[in-house]
Amino acid sequence: MPLQTPSDGWNPEERMILKETILEMYRLLESPIDKFILIATYEASYSQTDLAAIFCVTQAAISKRLKRILEYLLNLKETGKL
Repeated sequence: MPLQTPSDGWNPEERMILKETILEMYRLLESPIDKFILIATYEASYSQTDLAAIFCVTQAAISKRLKRILEYLLNLKETGKL
C-alpha cells in the first residue's frame, strides 16, 4: 500500500474559497511591493529580516509596512469589500 499525504483538514470547496479570497486580497493591493511583502511573508516564509535586506531597509520598516498592509486588508474585510 503506497504512502499517502496526510489530509490538512480542508475539503476541495474550502480550498477553492481560500484560494479565491487570497487572490482577491492580492488584487485589492495596489502596490506591487505590498503584494510581494505579503506573499513573501505568508506564502514563502521569508523573515522580516530577509525582506529588509532585499529592500535595503530596516526590519522595523518592513514590520511597519506589513502592519499597514494587514490593517488595510482588515478594514476592507470589515467594510465588506473583501
